[in-house]
Amino acid sequence: MRNRHSGFTLIEIMVVVVILAVLGALVVPNILDKVDNARVTAAKTDIRSIETALDLYRLDNFKYPSTEQGLQALVKQPADPTITNYPAHGYLKSIPIDPWRSPYVYASPGADGREYDITSYGKDGKPAKAYGEWLTIWHRNKDGQWKALFDGGIGHDTASTEKALKPGAHVAQMKVASGPVPAEEDVHDQLVSAERVFSNEASNHTLHEAYQNSGSMDLRLLLDNGLPILGRDLAVKVAPDQSSGLVWDPMGGSAAKSGDLGYVYGETYRLADTKHTTPVGVYMHVWSREVDGWKLLIALDQPL
Repeated sequence: MRNRHSGFTLIEIMVVVVILAVLGALVVPNILDKVDNARVTAAKTDIRSIETALDLYRLDNFKYPSTEQGLQALVKQPADPTITNYPAHGYLKSIPIDPWRSPYVYASPGADGREYDITSYGKDGKPAKAYGEWLTIWHRNKDGQWKALFDGGIGHDTASTEKALKPGAHVAQMKVASGPVPAEEDVHDQLVSAERVFSNEASNHTLHEAYQNSGSMDLRLLLDNGLPILGRDLAVKVAPDQSSGLVWDPMGGSAAKSGDLGYVYGETYRLADTKHTTPVGVYMHVWSREVDGWKLLIALDQPL
């Protein structure tokens, strides 16, 4: 029987330390995650409050504060002679700082045509950097206006070497396909057939062969979390020389009346999923009609 005044053995102390370490490894990350989530929630609440104040400012003054005036214009009337309906108490008592103790960043006008942007840079206090490419398919209505039918894209962490079009720059027109324009029904059948051929080669042979035989010389692959792959030669080079293990199943599509450009969208399934019960991805393929038939021009594939 141990003496009640005796201490703990080294093994007992080590066991206790190990138990505490295990508990810490399990509990601490969960606590930190909850703290981070709470801060994000608080930031969203702050931004909604600021947006409400900005909308009231606009109702009274017919415009939002400029970037130079900033959010301080919600607390103190800016030195702007056009602001004639400013309430004595302002719109906010004070401008909150974000949960990471940094000021919210305000800009008006905002990006992409927005009237304003309010941003929190989050934990590291630095602007987030994100890169990507997008694919938009447009349709011209009977009244001559262009409307977006599809808009999707990919994201990645590396800046692309391609440069965006400069304002006012013209988009290069594609070459007109030679030969007579096929009937609309024939075009749709041909597109689905081209899609089936690509899928069969990718699954029954190799993705390498599928890009080689079905790809246009100007093939562009948009795969999530990676830079775009430009050109058939590069696509063939980087594609695995083995079965994709996938089946591309068309769901719909359309083609230009000129009969030289079309698209097909659908879902991808694992080759073993013969009944197509569980899709593993979605895709949009743009096809161009060339001298030797329909060729894959743009492939946007995203996993689910």
